[in-house]
Amino acid sequence: MVTLVDPHGHQVVKAFLTKEECETITPKLIRDEHKILRIPNPNETAYVGTVTHQYAVYNILTHGDIRPLNIPQRLLDLPQLQHLDELWIQAWVNISHLGDEIPKHTHNHPNEPEQGLIACSVYLHGRGNNYTHFEDTGKTLNIVGDLHLVGEYHEHQVRKNLNTEPRVSLAFDIHVNDPKPSVSHKEYTKRWIHIRRDTNQSDERTNV
Repeated sequence: MVTLVDPHGHQVVKAFLTKEECETITPKLIRDEHKILRIPNPNETAYVGTVTHQYAVYNILTHGDIRPLNIPQRLLDLPQLQHLDELWIQAWVNISHLGDEIPKHTHNHPNEPEQGLIACSVYLHGRGNNYTHFEDTGKTLNIVGDLHLVGEYHEHQVRKNLNTEPRVSLAFDIHVNDPKPSVSHKEYTKRWIHIRRDTNQSDERTNV
């Protein structure tokens, strides 16, 4: 098993996206929230009624305004991942309205074998100071454009948004191993993007 980051740890990459990039894409994501929510989704999650809920049926990296940011290649070029030749990425947008929260969770159950994944997030927008609560650093101020790399067993949460202004972030699960055996073909094609270093190409699709 290739370890991406400490499965119990947490790292920060400063300015993964620029402030200008975040300011440009945020209103477009909010604009298209209703379209993404309308995509049929038979899956049950803790995020019913939010865009986060749609991670299994829509990869936000296929969004026409997100594609030009070339996020898959930026992820592959991170120093933490430069020893890898390919990645599988599922990605979604968190748009948290007044009262919405992301409960405490990990991206792999502590009793399950290591999968070789990183849970990532990039804070884009919110009114006032917003925080993520990480297992290691506790209450951590979100900085626009910073990328958090979170180990698969590392607990984290975002408490209720107390503002009428939406709190917006991008999130990714990066996998070292092809997830195809664990999901149906239909779900696989909607949920995952594959990026390869040797060809500098990905199988991204444009949607919304």
